[in-house]
Amino acid sequence: MTGTIAQLLLRRRLPIRAVRPSRLIVVGLTMMAVAANLCAASIDVGLPVTALAFSTDGNELLVGCTNQVRRYGWPSLTELEPLLQLEMLQINTVRLSPDGRKLLVAGGDPSEAGAVHCYAWPQRTRLYSVELHRDVVYAVAWSPDGTHWATASADVECKVADADNGQPITTFRGHSRPVLTIAYSTDGATLASAGVDQTIQLWNARDGQHIRTLNNHVNSVTALWTLPNLNGRERLLSSGKDRTLRLWEPTIGRLIRFERLDAIPAFVAQANSTSPVFVVTQAGEQFMTANAPWTRWERREAPWGSEASSPIYSIALPPNGKQLVLGTAVGRLVVVPLEDVH
Repeated sequence: MTGTIAQLLLRRRLPIRAVRPSRLIVVGLTMMAVAANLCAASIDVGLPVTALAFSTDGNELLVGCTNQVRRYGWPSLTELEPLLQLEMLQINTVRLSPDGRKLLVAGGDPSEAGAVHCYAWPQRTRLYSVELHRDVVYAVAWSPDGTHWATASADVECKVADADNGQPITTFRGHSRPVLTIAYSTDGATLASAGVDQTIQLWNARDGQHIRTLNNHVNSVTALWTLPNLNGRERLLSSGKDRTLRLWEPTIGRLIRFERLDAIPAFVAQANSTSPVFVVTQAGEQFMTANAPWTRWERREAPWGSEASSPIYSIALPPNGKQLVLGTAVGRLVVVPLEDVH
């Protein structure tokens, strides 16, 4: 998450506002300071920021807000035209394919439908739209080779679809409650999915057959993140509403590391396979970082202060890993140069 806003969305429905704010408002500090890596700053986008993603070249930030995807130049945060307007009430995730040539926008209408829209990128031409679920899609994940993508939905199902046309290939029905997060293994053969039923389910990405259940969490699992192989072995990181981070060797179902936190970890991001992993708590009051082998986490107080004074809905790192971007419930983008926190 892919990171996820799903836990917050389960508790409340986001307000739908059709009026688009006129222009960005720079709060406190100029964005020149952000570009110069001096200190944290924020801008107001006027709608809850429910999804974030960077283009593969790092020159553009995509921002999902209710039923729009807005585009901003990076690091200037100059608003680009046109935006993408979608026929859904709630956008929960935006994801670019590994080669950067396709964009997935997923979400839907709560309790009614879950949809995925696919665009050619950067042309912004819609390739297809598919309605695969009976409730919203909370997360999507691209296969490592970009030929397939997978969904996690509130209707308790997960699906794998052909990236060329969006047609479903297989369905996994191993969860009993809404599925909040999903991740491919590094070889693309296995999918891990997790959610409100407190389990992590491992299943075959080709035929949907169940492989194994990881069930050590004692509350909802909020995020999954596939880590680079270490000594030829898979690693999977999970965060939970039980205020824990857990590091797994999923191929054998072994729990390697257990980290208890003071707050709920909800969002995980990594700029590239050699950079540190960042974990941000749901309310944004704390974050953690770790390098391989990811068994020792540094806990830090959030340096963004009042700039993120509402629940965090999304996070992202640019490819160079020099900043952390937070999207908040009150429609604020907070940019934190990571020189401030190392």
